[in-house]
Amino acid sequence: MNRRCFIALVGTGVAVWSLSAQAQQPGKVWRIGFIAHRDERFYESLFGRLRELGYEEGRNLIVERRYAQGDADRFQEFADEMVRLNVDVIIVVTTPAAQAAKRATTTIPIVHPAVIDPVGTGLVASLARPGGNLTGLAILNAELTARRLEVLKEVYLVCPAELFSGMRPTQPMPSPGRRRILRLVCWAWRFNLTRCGT
Repeated sequence: MNRRCFIALVGTGVAVWSLSAQAQQPGKVWRIGFIAHRDERFYESLFGRLRELGYEEGRNLIVERRYAQGDADRFQEFADEMVRLNVDVIIVVTTPAAQAAKRATTTIPIVHPAVIDPVGTGLVASLARPGGNLTGLAILNAELTARRLEVLKEVYLVCPAELFSGMRPTQPMPSPGRRRILRLVCWAWRFNLTRCGT
């Protein structure tokens, strides 16, 4: 399953859960706030699935879409607007948008299909007991990188630099956060990562 399908699936599931968790009211028009950097084609699968589940724009659903178009400072403006519009649920696609929504409301459910480090960014108290009005999934790649390397070292006794030697030229190198973790782990293990360009 690719990332886009996964995010759409999770977003739909959590959004529907948030809507159905509230009292079912015949004839009610639900209002979703949707905040993202820009319009992406794969978001349509989220709204398509909502239609399949009976939530149809123009009939019983209003979707307030706001796109920052690369200007992350607008997330707070959008989040505050969603509170004024009294939406039933806010779906946020980025960590900065989730932070803005959390500052804007403590009562409206906030759904984040995938945020980076929700504990470190202050979105939730802990992964085990997040508390508050946020729900969704966390991206823990940076945190898991060190553990993955430990396992590889224990099982294969392979230098992490060699793990990258088989990467195709079109494959991107790890993100800056992951490279930072790689450097720290390899420094502790006295490995040299110069060959993999980190």
